[in-house]
Amino acid sequence: MKVKFVSEKENKLLGRSEMEIEIEHADATPSKAALQQYIAKEKKKDAECVEVLNILTGKGIKMSRSSVNLWNEKKVKDLSKKEEEKKTE
Repeated sequence: MKVKFVSEKENKLLGRSEMEIEIEHADATPSKAALQQYIAKEKKKDAECVEVLNILTGKGIKMSRSSVNLWNEKKVKDLSKKEEEKKTE
């Protein structure tokens, strides 16, 4: 998976960076969890600070576009961690 950061805009009022990225992938479209981990590693942030809004892929091409928010403080769930099973009452 190759990731190219197309644009990055700082939103100081909301405390985040808003990014548009292009993803070149060999197989299937990457999951939000995989993209969240990749961007967190690339930007040296916790995964809980990376919010993947969408991943859009055209039919038959191996290129996707995505909108991502990079928060200054932890705001989102780490998608790579499994949810704890809900206890039944």
